[in-house]
Amino acid sequence: MSTSTRLRRLAVLGLAAGTAAVAVMTGLAVWPAWRQHRLAADARDAHSTRASRLSSAEALAQIGPRALPDLVALLTDEDATTRAAAALGIGRMGPMAREAAPALRAAARDDDPRVRGDSIAALVQVDREGSDTLAVIGDAIHDADPEVRSIAFERLVVIGRTAIPAILPGLNEPDADGRRLAAQSIAKIGVDQNAEVTALTKALEDADPEVRRTAIKALSDGGYLPMAAVVVAIRDSDPAVRKAAIEAAGAMGTGAKDAVPALAELLADPGGAERIFAVMALERIGPAAAAAVPALIEATRDPDEFIRRASFVALAHIRPEEVDLVPVALAGLDDNRAKVREHAARLLHEMCPERARGEVPRIMRLLHSEDRDVRGAAFAAIAGLGPSAAAAVPDLIDTLQSDDSAERSWAARALGEIGPGAEQAVPALIEALQDQSTYLRKIAAIALGQIGPGAKQALPALRNAATQLGNLLTGEAQKAAREAIEKIEAAARHED
Repeated sequence: MSTSTRLRRLAVLGLAAGTAAVAVMTGLAVWPAWRQHRLAADARDAHSTRASRLSSAEALAQIGPRALPDLVALLTDEDATTRAAAALGIGRMGPMAREAAPALRAAARDDDPRVRGDSIAALVQVDREGSDTLAVIGDAIHDADPEVRSIAFERLVVIGRTAIPAILPGLNEPDADGRRLAAQSIAKIGVDQNAEVTALTKALEDADPEVRRTAIKALSDGGYLPMAAVVVAIRDSDPAVRKAAIEAAGAMGTGAKDAVPALAELLADPGGAERIFAVMALERIGPAAAAAVPALIEATRDPDEFIRRASFVALAHIRPEEVDLVPVALAGLDDNRAKVREHAARLLHEMCPERARGEVPRIMRLLHSEDRDVRGAAFAAIAGLGPSAAAAVPDLIDTLQSDDSAERSWAARALGEIGPGAEQAVPALIEALQDQSTYLRKIAAIALGQIGPGAKQALPALRNAATQLGNLLTGEAQKAAREAIEKIEAAARHED
């Protein structure tokens, strides 16, 4: 940059600082007429850099409508950099420069792609609602220059839904990049009319995988994706298209029943990168995915830990009534990965509590897992087994001494669900009524009430807990204590 150019830029910046107060109040800079003329000359200076010309054009734009004639004149300058800078300057003025729209529309057909692109961007800033503006930008999506095409599509997205008719022809471009941009633009605006649904449905068969993928996502997001197309796309040769179709099937939930066989097929491909997405889609489809249960059972033995874990989760959501999942869940309890054991225990608890009663010792082993989540799932499973899990009482009593307040609460809850069979835990539960955790005090009181007459020795401690003063959570513990007293005394009267 030459010394004279630097000095001119410093002068512009200095004057801008000197008029900042007025600019803040009006949104415009206050420039003397001589400075406006100088800025216009600087913007035309063929020896200046693009950055310097842009700076001058921006400064002119700050002046406001008074400088608009200068910027419009610069749109026809012989230098392309100056023309582009003028277009950007006009654009920065926004709607107050609407009268410059005809000049910008002319500049949008300039020989230089930079000028065309900057003029298109400026048009939307100054005349966003104009029908002539939409027509010019619609023509620009067919521009020979890829950058201009990209700018045109971006600006049409800014215009929004009224620009859809101008975007749709882009789906028929011979160039794949143009078709991609058209599909992506419609997806960003959103699908809401028959015209774009028809066009995007046709695009599902496009030769370019990115066009197909984008069409799937756009139609899926709008709720217009045909199920037959989902099934076809799940078997597409392109992995990105397959993934988009799988996610679309999952988003449909129970309505994607017809896609289940195709999703199950993916699980049989040991090298398929989309298998994990297929399992998660089947989970979201839920009971309607019952046909995939055999494939999911097989997937619980997959070499990939994440596939095994997700398969147990999916089976718990599908909840097949005619398939015995106890052997599957029990096998999962012996998995070498803690997270898999956790979800196997959850499946056993949620699906097969009656059948799992004879497996209490195996579930109890999980109480000593190094993984906290596995232990949590085991506590839930034991609680779900209720009185049949009485063998776990000693381990649960030990857990009431844990440093982890959540685990102490899990153990107290499980003891309550076991009920009278947990009578030997009463002293430990009485102690838990004094725990620093208000939540545990509440759960301990509830558990004592569930144990019933065998917890009579806890009545003095419960009465004390029922009268303790404290915050709202303590109030909940007090209520639990009062209800426990009523249960114990009522059960004792019934026995008498």
